[in-house]
Parts: sequence; structure tokens; C-alpha cells
Amino acid sequence: MVNNSGIGEEGGPDDGLWAPGVDYVAGWTAARTAAEAMNAAAAECGLAGHVRAMPHARADGEPVVWLCADGASRIAETLTLWARGGQTDAGDS
Repeated sequence: MVNNSGIGEEGGPDDGLWAPGVDYVAGWTAARTAAEAMNAAAAECGLAGHVRAMPHARADGEPVVWLCADGASRIAETLTLWARGGQTDAGDS
């Protein structure tokens, strides 16, 4: 089996292979919990349907959460607006 989630992040192609003894289930389970929290928070912000966080485990078992580029951009826009206290660049709320 090949896990492409680790390829190109820290090393070479060997990072994408499943390694014996690595607890991928625990990593994926932790990522699922985080992804569910992200999706619930996104829905609270009115981003349901635009943001879909998906759980994964890297080749070394580290839990990661993937987002599509549009979802990540929408989260970034929402966080920026929140950081500004609801103010846009023009000073509108």
C-alpha cells in the first residue's frame, strides 16, 4: 500500500510508504476529531458547504487535516475579519 500524504513534505518518495509498527489508526482518529471540530466551527461561521476538512495520517502516523484551497481561503478570510473585529478594509462591519 502507498500513502501519498507524506510525499514531498520532508523527504523523498520513501516517505509515502506505510511503515510497519506505525499506529496509523491513532493518527487518523486524532485527525478525524480535529476535522469534525473544524467542520462544525466552519458551519457556525456560515461556511458550511464551502469548507470540508478531511482527516488523514502522514506516512509517519502524524495526524493531519486536509482542506481544499477554496475552503482554506474562506477560513483565512473569516479569521482576518474576526481579527479586525468585524471590520473590512473599508471600515465596514
